[in-house]
Amino acid sequence: MDENVLTRAHLETLSFNQLVELADEYGLDVPDNFDRLLLIGELLEVAEEDGALSDEMEGTSVSTAELPKNYNETQIFAVLQNPAFAFVFWNLNEVDYGKIKKAGGNLMLRVCSLDNPDDQKPAKAFEIQTISEKQEQYVLLPARVKYVRIELVSMSANSGVVLASAPVLKIPEGSALLENAFPGFGFDLPEITRLSGMEEMIKAQYKNYRQSFSR
Repeated sequence: MDENVLTRAHLETLSFNQLVELADEYGLDVPDNFDRLLLIGELLEVAEEDGALSDEMEGTSVSTAELPKNYNETQIFAVLQNPAFAFVFWNLNEVDYGKIKKAGGNLMLRVCSLDNPDDQKPAKAFEIQTISEKQEQYVLLPARVKYVRIELVSMSANSGVVLASAPVLKIPEGSALLENAFPGFGFDLPEITRLSGMEEMIKAQYKNYRQSFSR
């Protein structure tokens, strides 16, 4: 197998079924409800142990001491998984990280609803708590919104400083079933939708990331 294939960036473009097929090649047994991000991590670990990740991978060293310079940039990216969820990942440079730590602030994700893709001021916005030890998470998108911009924000006291903004996402029309499917308003979902795990995903989103109930 081409060793360049086994990079996090490439694995994140694969579907869950494709990841399972790849895991099977490495002898990994993957449960049906296994978390996609955990599976990617497992594949990277077993590939490194197997020697599939080498010092020639994409022209960079695997050693964290020699990471490319762009790893020290403050950036944020958002990828639309479906009309309900976006996968967001980011990076902080040393200066921004030091400022946040010194000020005792919090790193938040601000979800901005836009009427038009070029709008600078959002029609609505809310913040989501990030997990300190991770730089990636799923975000439940607001319903009935055509455009969304997700920002990386340093929150201190009552003010927030935007550190970086992801490219605007255009949201295709989603299912009306999910418009009111959030805690406190019940989950009147068909049984087949419940079997997909959507109900648990929505509850976990609010619980783990303290996402706003405002729709």
